[in-house]
Amino acid sequence: MKKFFVKLIIMFFLISISFLGLNYAYIHSNAFYIANDTIKFKNVPKGIEICNLGSSHGKRSFDYSEVKEKGYNFGLAGQDFYYDFQILKQFSENLKKGAIVLIVVSYFSYNRELFDGSFFERNPRYYSFLRKELIFNYSFTDAIKYKYLPVTTAKANIINIFLNQKDKPQIYVKHNIELDEFKSHSQKKAETHSQRNSDESANIEYLKKIIEFCKENYFIPVLITPPFYETYSSYYPTEKINKFLNTTEGLAKREKIPYLNYSKDKNFINNIDLFLNSDHLNYLGAKKFTSKVVSTLKKMGFL
Repeated sequence: MKKFFVKLIIMFFLISISFLGLNYAYIHSNAFYIANDTIKFKNVPKGIEICNLGSSHGKRSFDYSEVKEKGYNFGLAGQDFYYDFQILKQFSENLKKGAIVLIVVSYFSYNRELFDGSFFERNPRYYSFLRKELIFNYSFTDAIKYKYLPVTTAKANIINIFLNQKDKPQIYVKHNIELDEFKSHSQKKAETHSQRNSDESANIEYLKKIIEFCKENYFIPVLITPPFYETYSSYYPTEKINKFLNTTEGLAKREKIPYLNYSKDKNFINNIDLFLNSDHLNYLGAKKFTSKVVSTLKKMGFL
């Protein structure tokens, strides 16, 4: 019986070592960060002069590789103002004083689910890089699952540990839908986005907190709406676009900050070669748009 227990202990020890080794390999692999769409936060540089926040409309619209200013894209798919704010706080020391913070606002930004529904589906990814005080309803149990032992949630993604997976974000694709699908994609996306009806005041409250934080830390907040392909805006309800513009322009005026609206910019909206799909720029569009924004900010005296 004694030998049996010794063997059992040894087996448990070996299994534990193997499990922890696999977990260590997973945490230190690109597979872990790519699965969470957070690989960009592994090595955020210092001395950032211009950056952007935002959901996928921010993530896909900015590429600072061809401007001389040191820029960084903090956008993540589905990201809301709450986590825009937390990310800005986390990495504020990486920004130079006087840095431009581009706060991306889209037609649906004020009606996103906040602390409800899909918000909780996105919440786990922030455990991989944010301090615990910045994570909504931080739980040590969730930290175990998503930060310390993420291999327990890896599922099929675990195989990528052994494939030396590289970061290949979708922005490097020219189109992710067929060209003849842009119209139907526009209609579907406009319908989905315009039906969001969550609490506007909660979203605006966190947008104001971002603006206030920027001012307190000597950053320059700039509200910005990136270009959309023409059919996306044409299918979006006019009354909702007008309400969005009234809210955004009013907020910019009260806060005395710029609002740059490129949603219907003629240099972009008719050029399908610049779009990934109907509401996201591709890598060509992102580079062109970023250069235009930087040029505009220089003319305004901000850079």
